[in-house]
Amino acid sequence: MKSDRISRGHAIYLHGHVELLEADVEHESYTFRVKGSNHEVYMVHYEEGSWLCECHDWRGRAPGDPGSFTCKHIDSCYFLLADLKGIGKQSTLEFGTKKIEV
Repeated sequence: MKSDRISRGHAIYLHGHVELLEADVEHESYTFRVKGSNHEVYMVHYEEGSWLCECHDWRGRAPGDPGSFTCKHIDSCYFLLADLKGIGKQSTLEFGTKKIEV
């Protein structure tokens, strides 16, 4: 199930449906706009090692373990950040406890 979310997040990124709106690199705080599979738009935030997404998937699962769960919208943001930071295809992108091989 988790790898399916990562694959779907990668597809969102590849289709150009994730946009970085604000970035405070010094404090590692980012805000994104992500268009989901049903063309709904979700705001995604990363701050102080934790991710937040407005989607039903994240809101329904994350409260039990805040900061540890991601959805496809959050995963799409990882891929955009890897691209913007110039991380190569054989690298690992890390945010807090989350690691994704790109």
